[in-house]
Amino acid sequence: MPMDEERLTKDEKKKIRQEEWKKELDAENKRKIRNKILTWGIGAAILAFAVWFLVTVVNQPSPADTTSSIKMPPLTTKDIQIGVPKAKIQLVEYADFQCPSCKAYYPIIKKLQIDFQGKMLFVYRFFPLFNIHQNALNSSDAAYAANSQGKFWEMHDMLFETQDTWATSTTARDIFLQDAAKLGLDIPEFQKDFNNPATEKFVKDQANAALDLGLQGTPTFFLNGKIIALPATYADFKTVLQNAAK
Repeated sequence: MPMDEERLTKDEKKKIRQEEWKKELDAENKRKIRNKILTWGIGAAILAFAVWFLVTVVNQPSPADTTSSIKMPPLTTKDIQIGVPKAKIQLVEYADFQCPSCKAYYPIIKKLQIDFQGKMLFVYRFFPLFNIHQNALNSSDAAYAANSQGKFWEMHDMLFETQDTWATSTTARDIFLQDAAKLGLDIPEFQKDFNNPATEKFVKDQANAALDLGLQGTPTFFLNGKIIALPATYADFKTVLQNAAK
């Protein structure tokens, strides 16, 4: 049987305490080693991720690389355009009248048309995102129907300026009829063109052509046949066009 602690000599008690301290010290050292290993493991994982991330990003093609292969179909007499046909600046926009970003760029394009009057050709190509915008196709059809009476650009402007009133409306087609009346269009003729399957076919053909190009969204701009990154501001856009005119 073990001896009672009172019967232990001072040396024996001291030896027992030393053994206990040694055990505690060993346990503490083992905890420190485990913590170091854990820290090193986490650090190594972070480092490995950082290396992977850098390699991945560096090897990703830049926006210029991914878009430089996209060749815009040449302009034709069917394209809706305004400005100087053989201008040094030829700006083509693929757009959706219900697209909020297209609406945001609308006043920028209008101002650029004024600034570069006589020096620029501007072309609008239909790219209605009708899978996500309920009235994208209807609004495009309305604009093309107005084009039959020479009022495309007037309808173009009105659609963007009033986008908030018709974007989610279930009676958008009625609203477009009212817009046509405000523009002084022949309403029976407009209705005929608006409902003509050939109108929707033209719009969808341009949209499908945009998809075939690999375009991802709206607006997408081509300058002199080459796709450009969206300029952040009017000043940036103006600089891009000025450089193209040199």
